[in-house]
Amino acid sequence: MALGCQAQLSSRKGDPLKELEHRQDLVATLPVHPAAVESLLQFEGLLVRLWQVDEATQILERVPVIQPLQIPVGEVERLSGRRAALADGKCVVVEMGEVSLETLIRAAEMLDQPFLFRWLIHPMDEISCLGTSILPEEFGKQCETLLAGNASDLSALVRCEETRFLSSNDAASTDESVIFFHQDGHEPGLEYVLRFRKTLVETVVIPHVVFNAGRNSQPEQVHEHNTLCLRSVNRPYSDRASTSWLRHVHKVAMEALGRLVKRSLSGRHRRFAE
Repeated sequence: MALGCQAQLSSRKGDPLKELEHRQDLVATLPVHPAAVESLLQFEGLLVRLWQVDEATQILERVPVIQPLQIPVGEVERLSGRRAALADGKCVVVEMGEVSLETLIRAAEMLDQPFLFRWLIHPMDEISCLGTSILPEEFGKQCETLLAGNASDLSALVRCEETRFLSSNDAASTDESVIFFHQDGHEPGLEYVLRFRKTLVETVVIPHVVFNAGRNSQPEQVHEHNTLCLRSVNRPYSDRASTSWLRHVHKVAMEALGRLVKRSLSGRHRRFAE
């Protein structure tokens, strides 16, 4: 009972890590009894808010053993859908709820789990290219051309993909994206993601700075991996190398976009003239 009260108090104080500590201890002592179901579901809800989908699923699987009809309708499917979206490597979490990325990493560490997947760490203003139709593949090739002709030692690679952008309420949209990433391919690491949306009258480009924590981490490397993640998300704009790389790829992207906008508008003017 004391652990349950402490967990509730931590929840009211807005301290998810302390709540996680108390609920972990509480669940470890729960008997297989109907009275335990409420505490299990509260723990599962906390794990979902902390984006610990596998752990939440494991807790949820204990409920039907006790009371088969107590699982909230659609919860199993919701967790399965979120896990599948995160695991395919082409998903970016753009809205995490009322928790910080640092809190999510520390929660993973407390659960002895690697912090994984891709997370928005800095949204940027969208760029409206009125009167243009720019293909992401065309933009990606232009970026590669500029990078190849650039003498900078701040190397980057570019890829195009259909990216799913996911929120904490599981709302999602899929857009074509062009992604700059470090040439060494190391994870965890920063990515510069440009999200493309086209309408009948314009192309809208939305830049994001994304942290890619990777999809795999060996159990014996969990602590080292999480420590690196924590250091990485705390330093993007204080670490000179990271800042220089982001400025470099942003400059390349904007130059590529400017060239394609000019080309698109010139072609449009020629068609009108004819």
